[in-house]
Amino acid sequence: MIKKTMRIHLTGPSIVRHSTQDCNIDGYCILARTTLFVKVWAIGRDTNNWNNPLEFQPERFLNKEGVSPLDLKGQNFELLSFGVGRRSCPSVSLALHIIHTAPANMIPCFECKVGEEGNESVDMKEGPGMA
Repeated sequence: MIKKTMRIHLTGPSIVRHSTQDCNIDGYCILARTTLFVKVWAIGRDTNNWNNPLEFQPERFLNKEGVSPLDLKGQNFELLSFGVGRRSCPSVSLALHIIHTAPANMIPCFECKVGEEGNESVDMKEGPGMA
């Protein structure tokens, strides 16, 4: 569930990188040391990477043994929550512990109940601004 949330609801919509060598992508010549903005928001919603990308399917991150084959610290470019390679977030291990611990500590502080009709849903529309 954490990976699902981090894929769809990122803390930032893009990451900044620099090209290390000249390359050609889809007919565009990108020179070495060019500043690149990678839209990780779009990668998390890309139908080439994910079937039904906006549907809540946390089981997509589990294999038959119930273990996630996608490692946030590896070279899985579908999940760029913490970046990849030498410039990835140095605190990824701490962040993963906090991501699990913070909600677990907050949940007991709330009183949850089902609405009168029992089918109320949370408005998850995205918009500009800071949270």
